Parts: sequence; C-alpha cells; structure tokens
Amino acid sequence: MGVRDNEILQSVVRRVKLGTKPRVLFPESDDERVLRAAARLNADGLVDVILLGDEIEIKKRAQMWQIDLTGVQIFNNTDGQIINELRDEFIRIRTEQGKRVNPSVAQKMVSNPLFTASLLVRRGDADTMVAGAVNTTANVVRAALYVLGLAPGTRTLNSSFLMVTNQGKIGEKGVLLFADCAVVPDPTPEQLAEIAESTAQTASILFETEPKVAFLSFSTYGSASHPLIEKVRRAVELCRAKNPGLTCDGELQADAALIPEIARRKCPQSVLEGRANVLIFPDLNAGNLCYKLVERLCGAMALGPLLQNVSIPVSDLSRGCDEESIYYVALLTALRVQLHKKD
Repeated sequence: MGVRDNEILQSVVRRVKLGTKPRVLFPESDDERVLRAAARLNADGLVDVILLGDEIEIKKRAQMWQIDLTGVQIFNNTDGQIINELRDEFIRIRTEQGKRVNPSVAQKMVSNPLFTASLLVRRGDADTMVAGAVNTTANVVRAALYVLGLAPGTRTLNSSFLMVTNQGKIGEKGVLLFADCAVVPDPTPEQLAEIAESTAQTASILFETEPKVAFLSFSTYGSASHPLIEKVRRAVELCRAKNPGLTCDGELQADAALIPEIARRKCPQSVLEGRANVLIFPDLNAGNLCYKLVERLCGAMALGPLLQNVSIPVSDLSRGCDEESIYYVALLTALRVQLHKKD
C-alpha cells in the first residue's frame, strides 16, 4: 500500500466530503502545479476552488498546459476598485493593531496576491487560502499575520507538517505530525510549549484520536547534559502545567519516542511507551532538516506547512511541492476550516 492510500488521508477526504464545501483560494495561479491541483479538486467536487489572478491569463495558461478549469471561480485581482477597497480595509486592520500604514504603501502591499488573498479570506469572500508553491514561507506567514492575525489566547504563529509514511506501525497508522519545521527558528521554552499545544490540537482534528506528544532532543531522560536539553525539559514542564490532560513527554531521542522496544530500554516509565504521533523539534534547524530528509530519503509525503494559531486556518506549501501534495494540503486545510466554523 502506498502513502496515498493511507487510512488517515482517506479519512480526511471522506470527512471533507461530508461537510459544507469550503471555498479554498489559491493566489499562485501562474504555477502549473497549482492549476493542476485546483482542477483535480474541482473535478472531485470536494471544495469550491477560487483562483486569484487575471482570468484571460489564467485560461491561457490552462489551455497551454491542457488543464480543464471549467467551473473554477476566478477572482480578478487587477480590478482597481477592488484593490482600493482592500487597501482601505488593510489600513483599518493595521490601525486596529496599533500600526500606522502610509496609503501608498498599503496600496502596494494589497496588490501582492498573498495580501489580496488574506484580505479576501478575512472579509469572507473565501473560507481559507493555500499558498507557498512559489512564495517563501516568510512571505505567506507575513500576509497571514498582518491580515488575519493570531487566534485568541495564542502568542506564537507556528506550523506542522503531516508526514505520511509507509511504516504503518509508526505514529498514527503511519502518519506523524512534525513541528515546528517552518516558522519559529529558535523557540523559547514558552514558545516550544505553545507549538506542542497547537500541534496536539491539529493532531486531534486530523487523527481523531489522542495526541501523543514527544519533545525531541539528543538526550533521553538526562542521558546528556546541555543548555539545549534544559530548554526542552522546561518546555515539557510548561506544557504539562497548562495542559494536564495532554499525553506528552520529554526530553526524548527520536528512537525512544517512536519504537516501543527502544523506549522500554531507554525510558520504561515514559507515558508514550514509544508510540508518539506528534514530534516536537527543539528548533527549526532540526525540524526542517528532518522533515526534508524523511520526505526525500524515505519516500514520505510531507504535507504542509499547516499554519497554526492563525485566527482562520490557512496553509503554506513547500516550494518543492508537487500537484499531489497541494491537493492534500488543500483538503487538510478544508477540514480544519470546516471544524473551525463549527466552533
């Protein structure tokens, strides 16, 4: 069985299909991978697809690439009146955030498709957006943070990757959540605890089962001593204090977090028992390197970054993504926004 047939992924598809169709906006309509994923989503009828851009240019590219966009909505972001409306809305938002924005600067910013898309989501013209096939994570995050802002009660925008492997005994039926692999370079203990909390919430949604969170390090239960390890231990303490019902543990080496036999030798008292389904990395170096190695060397499907703690669920993409991963990231985001609307 390939990673595309994974039970968790298929469950996500079924659950999206049962809900109200979310309107998913793609601002990078000049990319062939995006257009192919959008056409597939539209053909499958799972979400209502919206492409951002000039309709004539988009249709010209679709024809060149032999992509059928029949029924796909296209939102024209070159309309001067709409841009002016969005500019005024952006100035109002930033003023409410205590920031002053020069109108000419605001005009330039909202002409950027990422900001246009974020504003359209904020004002309800779309339910969510997926971007990052062309743009960097930093640019996608900036647009989401400036326009949509953080969810109430949160302080750190972060992200997770859904890693779909062909190792059915690992994680949750072969699936793991890795965090943070894209946003926070060197999290403090407080930020690391918040990353774990928001990723556990994502796991609850996607896995429909109990999150089992491992805080990773190069040490297991004091097998080494270093300030980097102390940071992880402090994060575990903070996470447990705030979330007493959450099953989490650390510091743990990756094998002790994932392999029951090794956990029995290294940390027999661990509540995870070597069955973690969420891995929290100590910093962005570790997380980003690890997800890409697992993806490229082990044949895993890396879906994300799924942005967390944004007021409305939205997602980034790796610039190395393919049509398949864009398709599934859109469905993961659709499911998250469906459940967000019910809250």
